[in-house]
Amino acid sequence: ADNLAGLLETWTDAEVDDRQERLARAYLLAGFNLYMLGAAHCSGALDEGPELTTTQIFTEAESRFTSALGIAQSQGLTETENAALVGRARVRLFLGNTAGALTDAQGVDAGFAMYIYPSDTPDRLRNQLYDADQFTFTFGVPEWTRNLTTGGAPDPRTATFDTGETGSGWAPTTVWAQTKYTAQSSPMPIARYEEAQLIIAEIQGGQTAVDIINALRAPHSLPVFASTNETEIQNEVMLERQRELWFEGHRANDVRRKSLPLFPAAGEPYQVGIKGGTYGDQTCIPMPIIESYNNETIRGGN
Repeated sequence: ADNLAGLLETWTDAEVDDRQERLARAYLLAGFNLYMLGAAHCSGALDEGPELTTTQIFTEAESRFTSALGIAQSQGLTETENAALVGRARVRLFLGNTAGALTDAQGVDAGFAMYIYPSDTPDRLRNQLYDADQFTFTFGVPEWTRNLTTGGAPDPRTATFDTGETGSGWAPTTVWAQTKYTAQSSPMPIARYEEAQLIIAEIQGGQTAVDIINALRAPHSLPVFASTNETEIQNEVMLERQRELWFEGHRANDVRRKSLPLFPAAGEPYQVGIKGGTYGDQTCIPMPIIESYNNETIRGGN
């Protein structure tokens, strides 16, 4: 995406049809990719550059979202504008720029959602979450996040079921499947209004957060939440993020940035009688050795 943006910057509108739209889209996708890199990894590098911290990677992501946003606003590209606002609010929240994150989140249009659209062919375009737990049975929903309840009531947003199929050689247990994605072609959200609302709730807290939580629960007929205790409210915001954004790729980053409890806890046995060992407490993926070895800037040319 960065390479494409760089090329589009050197060309003119006369040379490329819809150049501005394509440029905004390239910057937008670069921002989301950088967010995923920073959220998952302890560090990373771009274009054989120096090793970057998560903060530095998210700063790079913010710059891409800012570029996408500027073009989108000048060209009237509403979807890209909304998506860039969600993405930038997301990384600004991690970076501690709560004022900037709040402004961005408040600018997202109600009802906005941007999706990717998988396909059942070819294999690489399939919805990989559906594929893994209902087609190949490679992995499933872990016990601690199955059929979560909200206010004591079953939450339909996190419904799961036992497929009756045994995992592909990795465990002598049946695979539990999620119900959010029901086919190999099920659309998957990249950014949406509900996430922006939860960012607002986390930053502002208080009755604003309570109202947002209840607005998100209302379509699912879930119990109303009420509290004036800020600690309780913030805990509920995190629970609501887990349920509303379930299987959208945010929980691991939330656990890391908010130091949420780990499940299973560090020290708990791991696959007794199968692989052995215990669970650790690491919440990010170290840079692979091959990445640092192939990067002359990091290995110093040796």
